[in-house]
Parts: sequence; C-alpha cells; structure tokens
Amino acid sequence: MVLLGLEGLRGNLADLLAVVTFNDRIRKHFAEDGDLSSTAKEVGAANYVAAKGTIPDQAAWRVYDHCAFITRLYAVYESYVYELVRLWLDQITRVLPAWVDLPQSLSDSYRAGVGVLLQKYGGPRTEHLTEMGIIEGLHAGLSGLGHYTLLPDAFFVDLQNLRESELAHLCARVGLPDAQKWLVAHPTLVAHCTSNSFTVTSGLKDFVEYRNEAAHGATHVDEVLGFTECRLLHEFIDLLCEALGQFVLWNLCREALARDVCQQLGTTTEYFKRPDASIITMTEAELTLGDILVIRGPTECYQAHILSLQVNGTNVESVRASNGQEIGVRLDRTAKVGMDILRLHLS
Repeated sequence: MVLLGLEGLRGNLADLLAVVTFNDRIRKHFAEDGDLSSTAKEVGAANYVAAKGTIPDQAAWRVYDHCAFITRLYAVYESYVYELVRLWLDQITRVLPAWVDLPQSLSDSYRAGVGVLLQKYGGPRTEHLTEMGIIEGLHAGLSGLGHYTLLPDAFFVDLQNLRESELAHLCARVGLPDAQKWLVAHPTLVAHCTSNSFTVTSGLKDFVEYRNEAAHGATHVDEVLGFTECRLLHEFIDLLCEALGQFVLWNLCREALARDVCQQLGTTTEYFKRPDASIITMTEAELTLGDILVIRGPTECYQAHILSLQVNGTNVESVRASNGQEIGVRLDRTAKVGMDILRLHLS
C-alpha cells in the first residue's frame, strides 16, 4: 500500500472545521442570544460569566477568526504538498534504483537545488541539515557508490506561495509534469468548483490572496468569509489535495509499469450502480479478498480494497484468473468502466 498522507490531512482539516464551527456558533451566541449571566451565576458557571465580560468587538472578532482560519488552512495545504513531494521522492528512488534512470529534468533540478542549499547552508531554514547530508545522496548517485537518495529540501529552496503556477513548477521539478492539466480535468474537483461558480485556477488564486492578506494584516471586516464560504473553501482544499495525491499515484504507476514493479491485472468492462460492483476483464493474475488495488483512469487514480469476489455468480475468497476471464468485484471505491486495475509491488 502506498501511503499518500491523506489520513493526516483529513485529520487536520476535520480539526480546523470543528474549530471554525465552534467559533461561529459561540460568536453568534454572544451577539444574538439573550444574556445568560444570571443563570450562569446560579449554576456556578464562572468561566461563562468571565467570557461574557471580555467579548471583543464583533467586527474585530470576525476578522481575527477569518485570518486564523485562512492562515491555518493554507499551512495544512502547504504542509501536505511538501509531504507529498517527500513521499514521491522516496518512492521514485525505489522504482528507479539507478541515478541514470532518473528523468534528466529531475536530476538536473536536484543538482541545482543541492548547489543552492550549499550556498545557503548555515542560514535560515537549513538548521536541520549538515553539509554531508546535503551532498551524500547526490554523491552516491553520480559515483554509483551506494544507493542514491533525493533530499526534498533541495526542491523547496526559495519556494514562493503555492499558487497554481508555482505548484505546477514544483511538481515539474520533481518529475511530475502537467500538474495543471491534471487538476483542471479531475472530475470530482472540477464538479465542486463548477457547482459553486468558480474554477480550479480562480479558486486557488483567491485562496492564496486571502492567505497573503490575512498574513500581512490587510483583511477588513467587509472582506471576511462567512461560515458557508469557509466550508466551501475547506472542501475545495480537501478535494484539491486529494487530486494531487491521485496525481502522484498516477505518475508512480506510470513509472512502475515500465519497470515491472506494477502489475496490470485487468480493465473494468462493466459497472453496476447497485451494488456498486464492477466486472473486470482480467489478465492472468490472482485476486484475493482484502487485496489493495490501484484503480487508474485518465483523470483519476486511487487505491481500493477488495470487499467481495464473484466467479460465475458465486462468491469466492480468491481466484486465479486466466487471460480474458471476467471476474465480479466489489471494492470500497467505485471502479467505473474503462479503469485499469493495477497492483503496485512497493512497500
């Protein structure tokens, strides 16, 4: 199973939404509901009474909550992108064990990044590095002595806010071309944007502008997002990050298929909405309940567990399929017609 950090991302996003929801409700309570101080005193709710006496100006309160939400949401987004790059670089060195196998653009970018890191060594954001740690992965690759590694910091030097263009540039530098094309074609992400009257490009642009204004104190009360708008932006970043994770997995499969560390198991040729099951026309391969598969199409790519298997209408726990045999499969993620079914042989 390839871990793409989505569980941690979703946990951070859930915590953020819970805080935003609470703050919105408590702010409305103090602004709109009756004064409960007398009742609070009767039941000994001293903290409520104390809070009632320190309520900030409603406009300032809204600006503060807006800025806190935006800056934290951006931090979650940026951290996820960085973690995704780290995971990609770790996995690609497993798929491409020799330095000469790396795409030229990736090896060139890495060499340049190492050079910049050496120049900046000892300054801000390099405290966790050593000179030997900066150069040893590159030295191993160029010399052929030992297994090379790719230090993620070499790609993060002088990185600007992750607007769409900067995000795509970062992806291209680490060997993930065409990120913009992927994002604007990803069906779930695009559907969310379209239903809310914006595009992936404009949504990300507005988000980064909100972040910069919040970080530099340029937000005014008439510019703060309401609770509904915060939820929409929260959902947008969630879907954006999932689309990026799928983009990395799609490219990992592309490289792995060319080097026999990814197996093509078959293609979905039928899909039944009820019970959300698919027919896979198989290659010569084996499937077992609980297997983790990769479902890969031209604009989506995700992992799924096998929940049930059928051969000629009979439930089975495993099957060794022949080439062209049709197998019924129910997964915990939908696999619609035309999706490739793969198995990655990576730890």
